[in-house]
Amino acid sequence: MSSTAGKKISRDFLANIENLHEILFLIDEAGSLLITEKSVLYKIRLGCEEAVVNIIKHGYASGNQGIIHIECWIEGGKLMIVLEDNGVAFNPLEYSKSLTSIQRPENGGMGIQLMLKAADRIHYLREGNKNHLSLTFDIN
Repeated sequence: MSSTAGKKISRDFLANIENLHEILFLIDEAGSLLITEKSVLYKIRLGCEEAVVNIIKHGYASGNQGIIHIECWIEGGKLMIVLEDNGVAFNPLEYSKSLTSIQRPENGGMGIQLMLKAADRIHYLREGNKNHLSLTFDIN
């Protein structure tokens, strides 16, 4: 990947847990081009790992095989990461709002909370039969 701002890298992965390491390697590569601070790289990896694991575990829980499409690029001092899948519709932002702090530990949602804390901005859109989850990380 070139360090040129705005240049996108994208790749498709089968949505299974065996590909998690390869997915995170792509995200690490994108982040490490312009970011040297380990704590920032860790935050990016943590937020993305939680998002990807949720897609794999819940978006394709019925056993359907699917694809996760990932795009990464640097724009205006931010690392932009978009995850697209055609799994079950799921808006992590709405789900997070629906849980009280008492419910979270027993009923799940901790991964979503980690994702929300790690990313500086998150946007979700369901378009057609696809989930689009955008994570923005400030790198300046």
